[in-house]
Amino acid sequence: MMRAALYARVSTDEQVEGYSIDAQLRAGRDFASAKEWIIINEYVDEGKSARAEDIARRPRFQEMLRAANEREFEVLIVHKLDRFSRNLLVTLRSFDELSKRGITFISITEQIDFTTPMGRVFLAWLVHLPNSILTTLVKKLRKIGRKERHEVCTVARYLLVQLKMKIVYQPQI
Repeated sequence: MMRAALYARVSTDEQVEGYSIDAQLRAGRDFASAKEWIIINEYVDEGKSARAEDIARRPRFQEMLRAANEREFEVLIVHKLDRFSRNLLVTLRSFDELSKRGITFISITEQIDFTTPMGRVFLAWLVHLPNSILTTLVKKLRKIGRKERHEVCTVARYLLVQLKMKIVYQPQI
């Protein structure tokens, strides 16, 4: 029987519906159960950002990597890749460590095999694209005047409400 570990993370107390710790763990448990895998540990970082390179701010992530180093599990399951990391360098380093130990990484939402060459290319794209879009948007918003910026943010908030989404990240502009 395959030994699995779950990793879940939220960056703020108020998260987008469906990304709560409970929802992430439930999805991981259901996935493992369907595969008849045994979950040996659940690693949860609450209120921790995954944008920075410094994983010292994510104690359970570090603990998960130590357990991977000891081969305590054979597969790591996350609900979505951005719950694992939003930083390309951290993601690639972590995947390299997991790969060296023969540990398979599964992201339930993306459904991509990150152990293949094309899977790794797709992984780099998945990690980099949202961060790139956010950085570009923040730069553009800084260039426009306060009144126009307020109007853009008001429209964006309205659209998010209409789509039943919550604003998770609010950069200082």
